Amino acid sequence: MRDDAPGQFSSQALRAGGRRSESGPFAFTELPGDWRAPHLQLIEYLAPANDPAETFEHANGARRLAAIWTVVEHSDDPVVKAFEAKPGGLGAWTFESREADGAALGAGTCLMFTPHATNDPPRSAALAVLVEIESLNSLPSPIRGRALARGPVAWLSPSEMHGVWLGFVERAAWATAACSRAAR
Repeated sequence: MRDDAPGQFSSQALRAGGRRSESGPFAFTELPGDWRAPHLQLIEYLAPANDPAETFEHANGARRLAAIWTVVEHSDDPVVKAFEAKPGGLGAWTFESREADGAALGAGTCLMFTPHATNDPPRSAALAVLVEIESLNSLPSPIRGRALARGPVAWLSPSEMHGVWLGFVERAAWATAACSRAAR
């Protein structure tokens, strides 16, 4: 995960006992062990990215990661507090009816903290990933036919996506999401 706010979350993690290491153009921050946090790795880019434009062009119209749902033990987990996550925000759009706290990250991306449930895969880093696309019509028809529609999102189930819910949301609809607006 990229820490877009100038080291804000990384600084909090370090003050709480996390560790930082550098390798090439990157700095990595490990979260404090007593946070019992999800498997997050914070990456700081020490040099400007020089990726060519084609790196970000996808045939299916995918633009970027819009949100990711990760598992925490409970809603007052230290990592949820450190991110200053707020309750709800995407409830009508989610892959299942489960409350989650959301933190707005840079560029309209949300990190959702979902309290652990008994049916969650063990040691799961992500329950769901939401990708912003130009149009749901750009998804191949076999995918659209298998997708579960929930609000403005088309979700593919974990049984088809290697254990993770995979969702697609149109850019125009995502611009209205509470977590997305807060990050812009």
